[in-house]
Amino acid sequence: MSPSTRRPLEGVVNKRAGSIPFSNSIAKRMADRRVESALEEASKVSLFGWRRIDWERRASQRGLSYSRFEHLFRQEIGVSLRHFVKRSCLSEAKRLLEQSSASVKEIMLSVGFSDASHFSRDFKALTGLVPTEYRNRYSRRVLVHK
Repeated sequence: MSPSTRRPLEGVVNKRAGSIPFSNSIAKRMADRRVESALEEASKVSLFGWRRIDWERRASQRGLSYSRFEHLFRQEIGVSLRHFVKRSCLSEAKRLLEQSSASVKEIMLSVGFSDASHFSRDFKALTGLVPTEYRNRYSRRVLVHK
C-alpha cells in the first residue's frame, strides 16, 4: 500500500504509540470506524490535550457508552485507552528530554503530568531510567561553551 493510500489512522497509531508495539496491520484491520474516527479527531489535538480530551463525550457522539468505547478501543488497538494516552505522553516526554533544554519539570507539565513523583515513576517504568538519567544518556542537545 503506497503512503498516499494509507488509512489516516496508521499515522495516528504509529505517531502516538511511542514504544507500544503497534504495527501498520493493526490500523489496516481496524474494524470499528467509531474508534478510528475518535482517534483521528483526537490526533488533531496537541499532545497536552490528549490527557484532557473528554473521551466520554467523544464516545457519546459516536453512539457508544464510554465503557463500550474503551472495550472496542482495547479490542482494536490492543491496549487500554488510558495506557495508550499515558504512553503517548511519556513518548513525547522522551523526545523533549532528548531534543530540548527545557527543565524536567517544564517537560512534565507540558505533557500533562502534574505530579513529579508520578511522572518519574511512570517514566522509569517505560524507559528503565528516571527523566534526568534519561536526558544525560540520550540528550541530543548541543552545548555551546564560551
